[in-house]
Amino acid sequence: MKGWALGATALIVAGVAACAKEEQAAPAARPLPRGVTWEMVAKGQALFNGAANCSGCHGRDGGGGFLAPRLSDREHLHLQTSSYGEILERIRSGVPQPKRHPGPMPPKGGADLSEEQLREVAAFVHHLDPGGQ
Repeated sequence: MKGWALGATALIVAGVAACAKEEQAAPAARPLPRGVTWEMVAKGQALFNGAANCSGCHGRDGGGGFLAPRLSDREHLHLQTSSYGEILERIRSGVPQPKRHPGPMPPKGGADLSEEQLREVAAFVHHLDPGGQ
């Protein structure tokens, strides 16, 4: 019985150590661009997953799906720099001819967004993106 308990304890300790190592290896959060606040990011996330319905195609929190790409990786299908300004303009103008997905993204994703809401959604998407400017 003692051998089993020692073996189980060793497995638990190894698992915790592996998780801690993964947490340490995670990249630091991307800095916010000038003029963008954490409040904008939070409001953008709420819009993305709610009223703007971006998540309907891009998945919850930009995880991707059949209809639209993942927004939280380094692959940028329709961006050159992934700067906040470029993301803002891409959302504003849409993606008329997607490279890999079945249908176009209409301007503002088809949502009736104010300029302020558009900037908030762009702030959230920028925050999701691990690279670029």
